[in-house]
Amino acid sequence: DTEGYPGLVVQGPFIAARLCGLARALAGRDLSHFSFRAQAPAFSTQPLYLTGSSVGGEVRAVRCDGITAMAATFSTRG
Repeated sequence: DTEGYPGLVVQGPFIAARLCGLARALAGRDLSHFSFRAQAPAFSTQPLYLTGSSVGGEVRAVRCDGITAMAATFSTRG
């Protein structure tokens, strides 16, 4: 209530860990590089969609209002 958010803010490292898991699943092997950047807060009261592609080496956590909460890039060896 103090900050005017619609719910509890989801911890950034938790979102990054979920995105890293998605990146690893998309790649089908261990990652050699994973880098993330928070772009907007995510809230416990709103769905968060994880999307990505192994082709571009990018994954995102997108809020239900279409705003990207976190973006990450990844790569594998070889």
